[in-house]
Amino acid sequence: MKKLSKSTFIGNNDMVASQKHITGNHSAHFHEFCEIEYVLNGSGSCILNGQTFEMKKGMLFFMTPLDCHSVKSKGVEVINVMFSEQLVDFSTLKPFFLYSSPKAIAIEPQMQPFFEMLLTEITQAGNQRQYCATLLKCLLLKLSQLLPSLGAQNLSDSVSKMHFYALYHFQNNATLSAAAKYAGLTPSYASALFKKEMQVNYGEYIDSLRFNHAKKMLICSTLSVSEICAESGFEDVPNFLRRFKMRFGITPTQFRKELVTSQ
Repeated sequence: MKKLSKSTFIGNNDMVASQKHITGNHSAHFHEFCEIEYVLNGSGSCILNGQTFEMKKGMLFFMTPLDCHSVKSKGVEVINVMFSEQLVDFSTLKPFFLYSSPKAIAIEPQMQPFFEMLLTEITQAGNQRQYCATLLKCLLLKLSQLLPSLGAQNLSDSVSKMHFYALYHFQNNATLSAAAKYAGLTPSYASALFKKEMQVNYGEYIDSLRFNHAKKMLICSTLSVSEICAESGFEDVPNFLRRFKMRFGITPTQFRKELVTSQ
């Protein structure tokens, strides 16, 4: 399964936007960036984190680096926006990372002209970075209103930043010191504050993100268990196998086999 890199698909820009025609099958992949696909017309299906959604006019799909997706299309016209998390502030992106279900949203007919206007303007704005960032923020703020309520998020600004950093970097540089630096805190204070507000210490939270990602990849991909171990941020395969079984009661291979049997 491919992991699409920022350097290849976005390059030195923070955003690449275009209108595309998609046909045929496109295999499951992850990104190092965020991606929006809005369907203008046509038909097909998008498999997002193991769930299948119809691609038809007005469907909008939002993929973060946490999301795996593939496409089977008879021919669809989409507006595609690929962008770095650095283009918009963390508070704007946070709802899309906190909401764990696939972000596949059917835009109501009366709202479609608004989204199509914003997305079309983004594709035509070229390298006007600040203008594109403003348009994208407007779109994301409106889109976040269409997500199911996440409930009260009583997190301080500092812990929200650490939380966002963990969600975006758990596969690689997710150390407490790096997250604390991102939030402008000392590691010791950051550790205590995170535990107080999140009700779990930072290391345990990183573990939960990595194990949940491993389960998602067992569902969505054909990668080997050792490849999934590495892609999820674990360095030691035997330790990963032991801890996976302790956490879920079965091995990764058994987890995958049970999914195949149940389908």
